[in-house]
Amino acid sequence: MFHTLPPTADARHVPCMPPGGSSSFESQKMERPSISVISPTSPGALKDAPQVLPGQLSVKLWYDKVGHQLIVNVLQATDLPSRVDGRPRNPYVKMYFLPDRSDKSKRRTKTVKKVLEPKWNQTFVYSHVHRRDFRERMLEITVWDQPRVQEEESEFLGEVMYTVNQMLIQVFVICIAYDCLLDYVW
Repeated sequence: MFHTLPPTADARHVPCMPPGGSSSFESQKMERPSISVISPTSPGALKDAPQVLPGQLSVKLWYDKVGHQLIVNVLQATDLPSRVDGRPRNPYVKMYFLPDRSDKSKRRTKTVKKVLEPKWNQTFVYSHVHRRDFRERMLEITVWDQPRVQEEESEFLGEVMYTVNQMLIQVFVICIAYDCLLDYVW
């Protein structure tokens, strides 16, 4: 089951450029119209996942129709909960452009150590993506906490499955918790 909330008329823009960002490619893309969509996690998508935890993940994505590329900029997370023992997390984001779960589709941010509000500002590109494929494709974005000890497994923090159907340019904030606001900028 996937949840995507429709846009509302509240006009507000999520800041997407890093301070001092000067890439002409990014500046061209960032200046285009955008829609903010906020989506709660998809319950049941990961069977062994713990209860939904609070937090938000800010992501900007757009489609380059000339280059046939889906570009995803993972910006930051806010309000991640600390570990049970009170220590901060080592968060990272993992993405797949479904239905492909191969290494070709997998994308992963760097791990930011000992923080509850990580800033990644990393851009990932999915090439050879055509608009006609949007109906069958989804972007799965998950947030994980990397353990301090290599022998342990990463802890799942949250997930969203976003349908890419009819997307031109979108900015969305993915809520890891159920309490989400909705922004729209056109």
